[in-house]
Amino acid sequence: MSTVQPKQFTGWHMLAIMVAFFGVIISVNLLMATFANTSWTGLVVQNTYVASQQFNEKQAESRAQAALGWKGTLTIANGRISYHLVDASGSAIPVDGVTASFRRPAYEKEDWQATLDHYIADYGGAPGSQGQLAFTNIRIEMLAPDAAQLISDYKLERAAGNQTGVNTRLMRKRDGKWVIALNHVSQIEDRSVTG
Repeated sequence: MSTVQPKQFTGWHMLAIMVAFFGVIISVNLLMATFANTSWTGLVVQNTYVASQQFNEKQAESRAQAALGWKGTLTIANGRISYHLVDASGSAIPVDGVTASFRRPAYEKEDWQATLDHYIADYGGAPGSQGQLAFTNIRIEMLAPDAAQLISDYKLERAAGNQTGVNTRLMRKRDGKWVIALNHVSQIEDRSVTG
């Protein structure tokens, strides 16, 4: 009569269990990270408590805006972005000025606007002598999925003398974020001094 030996649980069995266990965990984590990075992750606010306190006020503003019957149409064609705003009768709404901010709702690192804001905050010069830099009339032309040309008017107010002119920037997307690859300034000297 032969006796059957029970199979022994060896170190190789434990290794296979551990590899399978952590393999599943790592695979699920990678899948979830991919979904989080490639989908809309939601609106992010600086302070959720303050945002919650302003909810009713924002809702009232939204209802008042909707009651006006204004309709906006965003068009992206041939590398140009245009926005048309009409009233309830279909007539164009006159505006004094327009400000365009290109932002991702939840991931500031990929914003053009964040890159421009950083540029404005730290464009060079000794601290205290930089003055105030502002861009207006920003025009954007997509050259490729990872390249865009931004042309804007700028105004620099500082004690050493004010400047106005045209600023052209070539923006490139590198490692998932927009950076200024080339910056050209055509300035007009303004002899007025702020002070």
